[in-house]
Amino acid sequence: MQLENVESKETIIYTFFKWLFDDTRILEKQVDLEKEFDLSLAPYYMDANIYYPICIARLLDTTPFKRLGRISQLSLAIDTFPNAYHSRLEHSKGTYYRKLEEFIYNFQDESWREKIEKNNQKLYILADLIKMLGHDIGQPILSHAMEQEILSFRGAHEIIGQRIMTENNEICQILSSISPQLPRALKDLYEKRILNFQEHDESNYDVDRIDYLSRDNLYFGTPINIPFQKYETVQTEDGTIDVYPYSSMSHIETFLEIREKSYKDVYFSLKTHLRESTLSYFIKAFIDSESEHGKDLKQFLETLKNADLQSLDLAEFLQWDDIRFYKNILDIAQNHENENIRALATMTIPNIDSFLNLIYSHLNVKNVKKYSQEDEDFLRELKSVLKGNTIFSKNLRNKNYAGNNILISEDTEKNIRTECESFEIPIYAYKKKDPIYVKDENGFVYELSEHPNRKYKWDQRITIVSAKFVVIPFLKYIGVHDDTIHNDFKTFKTLTEYDISLPKRKIEINLQPLQVGHNIENDFLEL
Repeated sequence: MQLENVESKETIIYTFFKWLFDDTRILEKQVDLEKEFDLSLAPYYMDANIYYPICIARLLDTTPFKRLGRISQLSLAIDTFPNAYHSRLEHSKGTYYRKLEEFIYNFQDESWREKIEKNNQKLYILADLIKMLGHDIGQPILSHAMEQEILSFRGAHEIIGQRIMTENNEICQILSSISPQLPRALKDLYEKRILNFQEHDESNYDVDRIDYLSRDNLYFGTPINIPFQKYETVQTEDGTIDVYPYSSMSHIETFLEIREKSYKDVYFSLKTHLRESTLSYFIKAFIDSESEHGKDLKQFLETLKNADLQSLDLAEFLQWDDIRFYKNILDIAQNHENENIRALATMTIPNIDSFLNLIYSHLNVKNVKKYSQEDEDFLRELKSVLKGNTIFSKNLRNKNYAGNNILISEDTEKNIRTECESFEIPIYAYKKKDPIYVKDENGFVYELSEHPNRKYKWDQRITIVSAKFVVIPFLKYIGVHDDTIHNDFKTFKTLTEYDISLPKRKIEINLQPLQVGHNIENDFLEL
């Protein structure tokens, strides 16, 4: 059975959950399903819905999950792809579905069902579905961009997320109502290797990457299909490994090529890195300054920057989302006493089309009739800016404002000034520490980079993205004079000039919600 080709997945998924909930430890055995249309499945599935049992769907009504709907998936990368305004909640739901799909395929194998029943492991199956639904719940405002600049390393959100999933009262109460043993089972998955889940949840070829690559590429306007590949579990001297058949090899290598291209073109592209670096310069100057404007944001950023993640105040963390961040930014960009901090704050805002798409999506403008007081205040302020003729209003409408204030050189060897920052980002298509195992035509098992029929020596494929750059308002903030900037960096290009020469992706579809027959600002001005 191929789930892409059935008119309705509901009966199949119902049968799976009926079997899964047939366990004495599970108290809530109601398998009534809720469904939700998923745009990323629509081009490839006859039934493009995600299905949740009611007990799992209740998690989506908790504060931590609602917050994810107001955390951007790709932060300032939407400057390059205005389509890509979607949220972390969309991706989290998609990752849950990809994990459910994997279990549905395994469920068709009678020996797999018997093994799970014999080892009393149904609760771990349920816990893993919930774990993947909440795998990004610890993402900070603006996702990886803020994680890198404030929490210092990608992966910090996993530590925060694990704490939220195991400590948050709303989540814990729902888990315990399903089964008193479910919180412990979930904690085990974070701490132990169980059923090779890690190979399919957090590796080179996993449900997280399969979802975000297919979902993000759809929003980039270049849709791709990454079909599920079935595997078998094989016993070795060192334990069990999951092995893909030889027929899956071309699909896996295509996936790795898509991943490599997406990282080079978008996630770690030179433009994305430079745009996201403006956050770092804004934060440095903003925290260093004295002002009443954005006082709450300053306190939160200082706390986050200095926090031990194991003792971080989760309640405070969960009160911050992209909307609250940008509400503060609008104030700082207009009213801060220092003009360079005002400029840096403006640079943390995506260009106007992308920004309005993002806000439209985060606030669910199409469907919401009544907003909270905070959201209403934010929308009123945004309308005021859009109607205004202030310097900030003009800068916000200038799609090249940020690009004109970033100077760049690809000559990383030449030493120019200490204020000039160099960076080198290695992009790996595949890391051997998380091996993918594939059979050859004769049934012998190989790690992918050693496979005799591999397309590339995958573990040796690496691309380096590197450049030198400066952010003009920050140079001015630390006292560098205009004449010095002009003379010392005259060989540099602005990011706007540099971007013109970059190869462009051919956009096949446009998903921007506000680009249908009218000016993008009208929906906000008419609210």
